[in-house]
Formats: sequence, structure tokens, C-alpha cells
Amino acid sequence: VERPELTTPRKNVGATLLSGNVYCAHCGGRIFSTTGHRSSHNPGVTDRIPLYKCYNRTQHKERCDGHATYRAERVDAVLNEILHDIFAKAKQAGATRYIDRQIRQIQKENEEKRKALQEQLSKSTSELRRWSDLMLDSLDGKCVFSPEQIKERMGLLEQTISELQDSMTQLKAGEEDLAPMMQALRDEHQRLLTWAEVYDSMDPQEKKVIASAIFKTVTLSRDYNISIEFNISEVQYLNGMELKQ
Repeated sequence: VERPELTTPRKNVGATLLSGNVYCAHCGGRIFSTTGHRSSHNPGVTDRIPLYKCYNRTQHKERCDGHATYRAERVDAVLNEILHDIFAKAKQAGATRYIDRQIRQIQKENEEKRKALQEQLSKSTSELRRWSDLMLDSLDGKCVFSPEQIKERMGLLEQTISELQDSMTQLKAGEEDLAPMMQALRDEHQRLLTWAEVYDSMDPQEKKVIASAIFKTVTLSRDYNISIEFNISEVQYLNGMELKQ
């Protein structure tokens, strides 16, 4: 009678939702995905589970005082909940509402930039006039600054004024051509809606691609606290908004 192989794996689960850009909040080092043994009461049975591990804590303990290991199923459950929440909000918000809000935000930011540039331009122009007046006094020997010193300062101010004027021109050009930006926002919103429809039916590798597109960085710390920076501007908006039913 042949004896069964006691080391035959019962289950091999190695998939994690995150494949990169995961960091430890305690040391700032990279966290990588791997697998580990699950404790089992059946001798000889190999059961591996997906894990996230801090490289510094694992390889150089003196560099990190945080956790070495995080159960991927706990981390991924939170991230999946966030993704589903984002998809639901994208459906509820609609492209028009999102785009209108973004355009208003862009206009507000541009107005603030214009005001700051105008203030700098006015200040630099006034200073240039003062140095120009000093040049006459310097040529007559009535100024503590030499003509060369005044000329050097005036040159720097003229360069600053030119750069500020260029910035004003670029700002105006951007405001006059919002159509491509609006189309990019529509495309971004449609991409979220498409992902919302297919996400649950995707295999783990496909879900990992979506997660990488949405999550720019994920930072883990003790007690499974998770901090996220997003890649997509609409997600930043949706993640912070409150939608009324």
C-alpha cells in the first residue's frame, strides 16, 4: 500500500493586491509582498498565505521599530473596500458634476496664481525703477553703489520681470484652452466607471493593475493603520466628498 505524500500542499495563496510602492510608516523603507506559513494542526501540510513585509525590519532590525509582517488579507480587505467606495461614488457623482467642480477649482487656483504673480511683478518693477534712479546718482558719485553693482542688480531684476511675464502669459494660455483638460477629465471618469463594472470579475493580477493605477503609494503602520496617496485626481476628489442620497 502506497503512503500518501505528507508534504503535498493543501493550498497555495500568493496573490496580493499591491505589488509595489508600499512603504513602512516607521522607517520609510519599502514593504514587499511574499508568502509565509500558516500555523496548522495537520502535520506535514503546507499552507502558505500572502504577506507584506518591511524590508528594513526583516533584514536590518536596527533600522525599524515597526512591525515586520502584515497579513495581506487584512490590508487588501481595507483597500478593496476603498476601491468599491470610489467606484460607487464615481457612478453616483457623474462626470458633469465632477468636471464642473474641477473647473471651478482650476479657476480659483489660477486666480490665486495670477494675484501672486502680479504682486511679484509690481514689486520687481518698482525696485527696478529705484535702481535706475540710483544709476544717475552713482554716475555723479553721489551713491554708495558703483555703476557696475547697480547694473548687475538691474540685470537680475529684468530677468525676474521677464520670467514673471512669461508665467503670466502661460497662465492666460492655459485658461483659454480648457477643452483638452475637460476631455481628459471625462476620459478619467469613464475609465473609473469601466473599472467599476469589471473589477469584481477580474483575476488577482488584473485587480493588481487597477490598484496600481489608483494607489500611488500605500503606507502601513502598527495596528494596520493605512495611509494612501492616490494617482488619479478624480479619486482624490471622490475620496474626500460626501454625497447625499
